[in-house]
Amino acid sequence: MTTEGPYGDQGGKSWDDGCHDVVREITLAYDQVIHSISVVYDDDGRPVEAEKHGGLGGTKTDKKMTITKRIRRWLKGSLEPKDTK
Repeated sequence: MTTEGPYGDQGGKSWDDGCHDVVREITLAYDQVIHSISVVYDDDGRPVEAEKHGGLGGTKTDKKMTITKRIRRWLKGSLEPKDTK
């Protein structure tokens, strides 16, 4: 397994969903920037919904579905405040 990141500045909050068998779906809430990400994993055939990471903003959502192969995935990232300049 390879690891990248975290990315973003020091104002962000790191997150790590841990290790799961399969990613079932990823949902992004966004407009000009991504406001939040939420992931549903599959562990031994049952869905495991991870905590939503990010804020309440975002007028659009995209849900990307199912990786059907049993691939171990470890998702983590960083949340940072929107640049107010």
